[in-house]
Formats: sequence, C-alpha cells, structure tokens
Amino acid sequence: VLAINLEIYIILLFTVIVILGTLLYTFESHGSASNIPEGMYWAFQAIIGDRHYPLPETFGGTVTMILVRFTALISFGLTIGIIGAIMRKTLTGSAKDVE
Repeated sequence: VLAINLEIYIILLFTVIVILGTLLYTFESHGSASNIPEGMYWAFQAIIGDRHYPLPETFGGTVTMILVRFTALISFGLTIGIIGAIMRKTLTGSAKDVE
C-alpha cells in the first residue's frame, strides 16, 4: 500500500507541474516563461520553495502562482502523511493505528 501511495504522489506531482507549467507559459509567454519547459521549471521551483523564481507579470500568472503555492502546501501534507505511515509501520510493525 505504501508503494502505491508513493507512486500516486509522484505521478500527481509530475502532472501538476506539467499543467501549471503550461498555464504559466500561457499567461507569461512574453516574459520569464518563454516556453513550456521553462514554465514547468518555474512551477517546480515554486513548489520546492525556492525564492529565486521570477514573479508573474499578469493577473493570470498571479492566479497560477497562487495555485502553485497551494499545490505546494498539499504536496507537503501528503509527504508528511507518507513519512508518518512509514514511521508507524517501522515503529509498530503494522500499518494501522495502535489502540
């Protein structure tokens, strides 16, 4: 079950980076995201918390960056959940909560 959760997390993260990177390219194609891979890299930098990514210049880019930051919060929560499941299984020997 843990391997499936990790696979889902990685697939979800990659899909979100592709979608939000494409949106950044759509809104910011004249500026910092001149192609889709640059938009994906921009989204990836924002998700991992790097502070050296360029700020969006358009309203659509700003909304997309809000979505990127919200996605970063969700992915952090999922990461903590996966690590918690690993720790629970390691410490208790089972995947269920001990009552």
